[in-house]
Parts: sequence; C-alpha cells; structure tokens
Amino acid sequence: MKKRINKGKLLKDARMPHLPRGDIKIAMRPRDGLRISDVTSVEVSRAITAAAQVDAIAAREDVICLNHQQNIVVVSTSKREHADRYAMVE
Repeated sequence: MKKRINKGKLLKDARMPHLPRGDIKIAMRPRDGLRISDVTSVEVSRAITAAAQVDAIAAREDVICLNHQQNIVVVSTSKREHADRYAMVE
C-alpha cells in the first residue's frame, strides 16, 4: 500500500519560525554533504558560534534556527558585529 504524503504538513514543517523583525538574518547552507538533520541543534549552534568567534555568553542574544527539510541554518541577530562574523563563516 502506498503511503500518502500530507502536503500541508510538509509545507508547514519546511517553514522557519518567526524571527525578530528588526534583526539581521544570515542564511547558511552547509557544504561537503553535511546534513544538519544528522547532528543536534546544540552541536550546530556551538560550531557556528565557535567558527564565528562569537563569545558564548554574547551569542545567547542571537537566534539560530535549523531547517532540516531545506538543510539550511538561519541566524538572527540584532548586532551588526555578530552578523558580520556569522556571514564570514564558511
């Protein structure tokens, strides 16, 4: 028997949560075959803040969202310095 795909649920799952309106958003797409669904959100968040050299305490103000369906990470921050550092992460 064929499994039916619920298109509404699929689209809902693919949407990102609402992020703070005035914040700067940085979208990241992992390279070299990394699937963010294979690692925890804590591991991804720590790796991104470490690579961006943003202090862990200062990074608490930033929002890091993972979208497993699209295999992207979106970082939302109100600080230009943090945004510039996140944008430099490869």
